[in-house]
Amino acid sequence: MTEKTRPKVLIVDDVSANLEILRDAIKPEGYKIFAASNGEDALRITSSALPDIILLDIMMEPGMDSYEVCSRLKQNEETSHIPVIFITVKEDKESLIKGFQVGGVDYITKPFYEDEVRVRVRTHLQNSLLTQEVLRKNRELQEEIARRERAEDALETKKTLHKLKGFTEMVFNTVDDSISVIDATTFRIMEVNRAFLKRAKMNKIDIIGKYCHEINHKASKCESDTCPLEATVKTGTGSSVEHIHYDKYGKEIYVEVSTYPLRNEKGEIYQVIHIARDITERKRTEEALKKADEQLSIFEKQEASHWGIVDFVGRSRTIRGILDEVHQLQNADKINVLITGESGTGKELIARAIHSGSKRAKGRFIPRNCSTIPKELAEATLFGHIRGAFTGANETRIGYFELADGGTLFLDEIGDMHLELQAKLLRVLDDGCITPVGSNHSKQVDVRILTATNTNLQMRVAEGGFREDLYFRLAQFYVNVPPLRERKEDISLLVEHFLKMFAAEMGIQEPDITPEAMSALETYHFPGNVRELKNIIERALIKSGGSQIQPEHLHFIDNNYTKYPANPTLSVKSVEYSEDFEQRKQLVIKRARKQHTGNEELTQQAISSGMTKEEKILAYVEEHGSINNSECRSLLSVDFEHAAYLLRKLHQYGLLLAEGERRWRRYRLPLQ
Repeated sequence: MTEKTRPKVLIVDDVSANLEILRDAIKPEGYKIFAASNGEDALRITSSALPDIILLDIMMEPGMDSYEVCSRLKQNEETSHIPVIFITVKEDKESLIKGFQVGGVDYITKPFYEDEVRVRVRTHLQNSLLTQEVLRKNRELQEEIARRERAEDALETKKTLHKLKGFTEMVFNTVDDSISVIDATTFRIMEVNRAFLKRAKMNKIDIIGKYCHEINHKASKCESDTCPLEATVKTGTGSSVEHIHYDKYGKEIYVEVSTYPLRNEKGEIYQVIHIARDITERKRTEEALKKADEQLSIFEKQEASHWGIVDFVGRSRTIRGILDEVHQLQNADKINVLITGESGTGKELIARAIHSGSKRAKGRFIPRNCSTIPKELAEATLFGHIRGAFTGANETRIGYFELADGGTLFLDEIGDMHLELQAKLLRVLDDGCITPVGSNHSKQVDVRILTATNTNLQMRVAEGGFREDLYFRLAQFYVNVPPLRERKEDISLLVEHFLKMFAAEMGIQEPDITPEAMSALETYHFPGNVRELKNIIERALIKSGGSQIQPEHLHFIDNNYTKYPANPTLSVKSVEYSEDFEQRKQLVIKRARKQHTGNEELTQQAISSGMTKEEKILAYVEEHGSINNSECRSLLSVDFEHAAYLLRKLHQYGLLLAEGERRWRRYRLPLQ
């Protein structure tokens, strides 16, 4: 490939990082690459350099948008033949249709896959060069015929025709895409290449002269609404569409069809070049991803049911009122909602219920606890960052707002958000635009904000710890979830719900609860609310071994509560080894294994190791005497929060004792 013959590629994107990524992706192909960051520069470079193909960002701002750039290129006779591939963040049908209407031939999506970018650029370069070469040769043929006719040199004309025919056949048969030449009036097939015959599994004699729809679609008539031939003949420009073709035996072949007009000396379209690229593998991949998304949706619904979102448990007047409010909010998906209540009352469940029943249910529900966001990374966490924005930003990452685009962002413990970030959150609520850290360009997002707090935000506003203007934007609608002690009539229903749920998880029959145990629960004040009740029932089921729940099986957080004897807080001095230790251990492990069912990754992990994470922790403690969070993270390759959860769980069930506080806390087995 010489400097003169090197294909020229123009990349147009207002994000320099994207320009670099695309440049690196196609650089190995040996192309001569030009770059522009806006529409005006793109038109100027195209006019002077005349690239062979253009990659054009569909969402350029500010200045001339991509549709205007493409439209001007197609209106200019010198540049109308240049294929334009749009670059888009997601496959937005309306944007893509508009792109094709102004003359685009294809699109690629972000994030980029280098192999896909190279294949698409290479294919459209081949298609464009082939079309231009055929057009050029066709013009030469017409000119040669006219000249020979004027000179009445029929013999020379015949030789020229023979040479051009040989050239056309050679070009047609060196590409992998199926190419056919279609009569622009009758839509009958005039010529096909070898790839077409191979794909159709037919002989040429059975194809030539037949209608395009008869061979490609096995149909008796043309579907004009989606026919690219119709579009090309009517508009006089190239067209692109995805179709399903069939071979001789009726096998489906997903294809991406591009059509280009051929004109005679009078400028009339007399033939159309029809190029079909096989995208069956790509479609299979897309279907697999769609199926995975559907499975994820099913999993999320199962999780919702598990946590009581689908059938929120409660019959008190207060809960019925809250559920009525939830139904109202599901139909008003532009309203921001502030949910208040003590810890453990189910604020996140309310948020999930609002999301799952709204029009945004197909979008993501992204929960984030504001108290766990590091101050120095808070802006990047919410709004994303570009590569090189700060030390350690080795790649571009999207933030929680962009992840929740089209769905719901749930910000828990909103009162813990620091003031600087509050100002930036307010700006996003005002204009719906986010600006990733390090970027000069904003992005429009459509996100519903649900927030929750267990503190008095109005008092925080009065103290200067929370912005008043932000408070009013977040609290467009206010839902207060009462503590469990204020709705005692719900306790028995919740107990029944949790017993049924945990018994099913553990694979045992749902046990009864004695009136004495139920009375103890109904008279307890529950400082930990519903979450505490759930933990009490789960632990009681394990302690009872699946038999009837007695008062002695109940473990209350408040040690001053003595209406019924409860197990004291575990400590080195007070805990003695009990005979039901092994029984409780086996129930915990059985439940952990059951929770892995349906998760292929976890199932394979359990099979390969033969142990659950809980078993590994207990085995480690038996061998080394004790364990802390750091050792647990190294043992299981999990993060801090997951390790803390597993250790607290085993401690709660009485399988481990805790010594020390916070970072010095260690866990060991009860004394035997």
